[in-house]
Amino acid sequence: MSTPAWRAAWAAVGAAFLLGLLARAPILARRPVEGDERVYAALVDQLRAGKGYTLRGHPILERPWLPRDVYDRPVFHHPPGGIVLFWALESALGDAGRAAAQLLGFALFFAGVLLLARELDLSPSAFALAGVLAAVTPLAAFTGCWFWLDGPMAGLATLAAGVFVRGTRSGRLGPALAAGALLGAAAWVRTLALLAAPGAIAVAAATAGPAGRRGLARQALAFAGTAAALHAPWLLWHAWSGGEGPALPLLHSAGANEYLRSVQERRAWDYLTLLPRAMPSLVFSALAWPFLRPGAAFRRAAAALWGWIGAVVLLHVALGAFGFLTLLRYVILAVPAAALLAAAAVSAAWGPGGRALPRALTAAGAAVEIALGLRVLFDAHYRNVTFFSAF
Repeated sequence: MSTPAWRAAWAAVGAAFLLGLLARAPILARRPVEGDERVYAALVDQLRAGKGYTLRGHPILERPWLPRDVYDRPVFHHPPGGIVLFWALESALGDAGRAAAQLLGFALFFAGVLLLARELDLSPSAFALAGVLAAVTPLAAFTGCWFWLDGPMAGLATLAAGVFVRGTRSGRLGPALAAGALLGAAAWVRTLALLAAPGAIAVAAATAGPAGRRGLARQALAFAGTAAALHAPWLLWHAWSGGEGPALPLLHSAGANEYLRSVQERRAWDYLTLLPRAMPSLVFSALAWPFLRPGAAFRRAAAALWGWIGAVVLLHVALGAFGFLTLLRYVILAVPAAALLAAAAVSAAWGPGGRALPRALTAAGAAVEIALGLRVLFDAHYRNVTFFSAF
């Protein structure tokens, strides 16, 4: 990868990373204003005061918009990893620590996407596009503008997927164990991080050569088993805390509660209609693939990426049908696969023998997504616009 084309691609990737950081930098001047942000800030206050990982005793519980049956528990319902990260960075950096957690999440996410892109045998221009999309793709960009858990969780989970897929090439267990540790850390931020494991294993199976596939089952077991083992203590702690089971933000738990009603304006199936608006390259990629002539490896990789996206989205559709909040940012783990799918489509369309229609479709998809992502970042920081309220 030392040809002029690859040197230019890496320069573009570096510029995209700097652009992503600069576009997110205004978060350094923000303060928590949204409901979840204020809850997480209150949890940091509780840790700082030595009161434990709970909101009990904090004045925020007196706010009329907060459902006490969900939040007045001995232990908060999300794992404590993200809050501990916020607390540690705020202790070191003051108020800037909240933003530093989001910028760190972006850096990890970006690195994970690049590791995955290296395994897809992309052209130099398509590899550069993967970096640009990692920097500005709308859903991940918007989520990184707020002090939420989703950014650090997605960063760790995407890096875990990249380390695992990249490591399967060696045939050794070490990279799989390291990837499992990263995924276990991500699950300590939000349990749903574990959803990255099936997609990562599918991509590894699609991109590994015959030698890599021989040891893949053992590596996959090490990867998923390590993550599950690291997450198990949280599940046990939460299940046994105060004799109460998990409290989760179910719509029926608060009835007409103002806070939950204010963030929940969607039905479960709206994930499927909103996703193309948040990741428009998905539509263009789907339209282009029937006209492509990719090799067998590309077809396997595309199937794995579509499966990754489908598994994440359909699980959240099912959770929404059971009453969980339907927020589009919850499917952020589908974003790495969508960005890679767009890059793979460009690589196939613009390669030798490519035809005009798929080239036009893939170029348009990339352009629309990049433009939308830049608009989302600008609106969030400078116009105080919450682009899709369901994010």
